[in-house]
Amino acid sequence: MTRWIGTAAALALLAGPLLPQETEARAIVARLAETYAHAQDLTLSAKAAADIQLFGMRQRVGLRQSVVFQRPNRLRLESAFSGGGTRTVVCDGRQVYVHQDVTREYTRRPAPQTLCEIRDLQDDAPLDFGAVVDLPTLLDGADLSERIEDVTVERTGTYAGVPTHVLSLTLKGGHTERLWIGKDDCLVRKLEFRMNPAGAFAGDTGEPQAAPADEAPAVEGDAMDGAGGLEAFQEALQGMMLQAFRMELTWTERYRDIRLNAGAPAEAFRFRPRPGDRCVERLSEIPVAEPASTPLPPPASGDLTGQVAPDFTLPDLNGTPTSLSQLRGKPVLLYFWDSLCAACLVQLPEIQALHETHAEAGLQVVAVNVDRALDMAKASTEQAKLTFPVLWQDPADPAAEQLNATYRPEELPRLLVIDAIGIVRADLTGYRERAEIEAALAAAR
Repeated sequence: MTRWIGTAAALALLAGPLLPQETEARAIVARLAETYAHAQDLTLSAKAAADIQLFGMRQRVGLRQSVVFQRPNRLRLESAFSGGGTRTVVCDGRQVYVHQDVTREYTRRPAPQTLCEIRDLQDDAPLDFGAVVDLPTLLDGADLSERIEDVTVERTGTYAGVPTHVLSLTLKGGHTERLWIGKDDCLVRKLEFRMNPAGAFAGDTGEPQAAPADEAPAVEGDAMDGAGGLEAFQEALQGMMLQAFRMELTWTERYRDIRLNAGAPAEAFRFRPRPGDRCVERLSEIPVAEPASTPLPPPASGDLTGQVAPDFTLPDLNGTPTSLSQLRGKPVLLYFWDSLCAACLVQLPEIQALHETHAEAGLQVVAVNVDRALDMAKASTEQAKLTFPVLWQDPADPAAEQLNATYRPEELPRLLVIDAIGIVRADLTGYRERAEIEAALAAAR
């Protein structure tokens, strides 16, 4: 059974008299908990990164995610890793599937009842999420008093143009966390979790198993004589090992395209194995070609607004070639998507509605599907009942590399509004509200 923490309980996270600033922080935590515990569905895109320092070396692992959640335990989560490969988790409420595209494998298990249990099926997570106040914890309505020891409002300001409170949390086990929370809607825009270095070698309580090396007893001369000497030596050795293996880890998640209680399409929670996929008991490890310490390259700008849309030729789902230049003379809405992009699946019905609304006025809606297999593109197009042209980019085609370099369709969904003479008037990446797209279309006429 999941639980949710109400306002009174959240304010009582800590005992003792409260200062006004502390009261405000706990009131924000209470609103935060209630907002997510009562959510019926949630859709968002995210960028996550683990920054790890060990043995004096720094490693950075990043991934991009898209998420669709529907109460109580329906989920679609796609994670594209910086080293390559995509992992997709789909839970339809009865079964949970985990698909790994690099090895063409998937697992199938009975569906857990909570998001935290689904999340914890991932056995290669960079940290113990049981110590973090994250979105699955909030959506499950977990008792935050079991994790939070202290909370303060660090500052107020804006994040990605949204007025926010920045909360500073002290968690059990000595871990710390910051949450960027919208002032008006109480939605999390960013979280930053920093693990207590000693906690990397802690038990369930998060307490260090040995004192740091600079506090460990010195071992000199005949310190090993007798039982007490041996014990002192062992404690000193544990302290030195802890210091040598001390790991510092910071986990960061940034959210955008957040839609709360806006409805989630049933298609998002359907899992369809691709031809050649195998059901296995456990996913294989993905070989790493490059060291994990390779930093993520900075994203390219790639915004085509104000430029002539580069031409390309792709076949439609029946194999008939279509060139972008053929569509000159009327405005074009060009939409890049794939079947494993949760935000794309949510937005497709709106793109279809735009096509139906504006077709008579001359708008040409064209989609480019970047699925790895043509049959998957066909199945998703049919399921979404799309009536506008859908082109398919074959990843094995040498021309795909040039299209990727030009349009960067790995960042999905991506929508371009192109005017009648071929100039890009709007270049929109990520889920956008229909009103924003309508405004871009009006400006392109």
